[in-house]
Amino acid sequence: MLRYLGYGERRYGERPVLPMQRQVWEFQFILQGTCHPTTLAGGVRTEKPRLYISHPLSRHGWTDAPGTVSSILVLHFPTAPRELADLVSPRMALTVPLLPADVRRFRKLVPALLPLVQKPDALQDLRAQRLLLDLSLFALERAGSSAMPREEDDTRRIARSLAWFREHLTDSPSVEQAAQAVGCSASHLRRLYHRAGHPSPRSVLQRMRLEAAAECLTLDWPQKKVAGYLGFSEPSAFARAFTRHFGTPPGVWRHRAAITSDGKNRLQ
Repeated sequence: MLRYLGYGERRYGERPVLPMQRQVWEFQFILQGTCHPTTLAGGVRTEKPRLYISHPLSRHGWTDAPGTVSSILVLHFPTAPRELADLVSPRMALTVPLLPADVRRFRKLVPALLPLVQKPDALQDLRAQRLLLDLSLFALERAGSSAMPREEDDTRRIARSLAWFREHLTDSPSVEQAAQAVGCSASHLRRLYHRAGHPSPRSVLQRMRLEAAAECLTLDWPQKKVAGYLGFSEPSAFARAFTRHFGTPPGVWRHRAAITSDGKNRLQ
């Protein structure tokens, strides 16, 4: 359940992390220094310790002033509690200030976390779930009631619709169904996406389907099976959509993935 653990000093001014979509929930603690996310609302340069929690669909990197060193702790999880997920969108990170006592606490946490990735055991997932809940509770309590709107605002409704799309990719979902799931009309949901600077809900859904298709092809699934699994009307429609999106036909993508996998197996 804990996909990644990183800690220590970083010189993002000299070695920035380029913007990319991580497909995981990222908890990045800035324990000391001025590093901050790029192309993600909610990240500004400051010397105050803080925690950034970013959405799996956010496309962001990390940067800093040249010559500066920051001390960080970063954890990646595949999921997040809904209470936390509702406060974070692909365009807006949740930023939580850290007190000196918090910094000391999370510095001491690192040795306890290392066995989760270095010496996994049968209880690894349970420990990771407890860690995720502890961090989520900390962030929600520290953010305070001001971060938790009484009524579901536009950002939360968009985030919930994105989560609904992800959960129903194999059910031939529609924009109308997603809108109903988050309590609004399809036309209103399209307006919310447009107002937030997103592509249309239909475009976002199509991108999710095609990214899922790429993963299936990497697992050596036949094109016909992928098309049916993700709700395309026919394999030819899937092939055209995949080629437009990735610039490569699905058959070529699958073949390259097989070659790459075979090469890795030979090196092991």
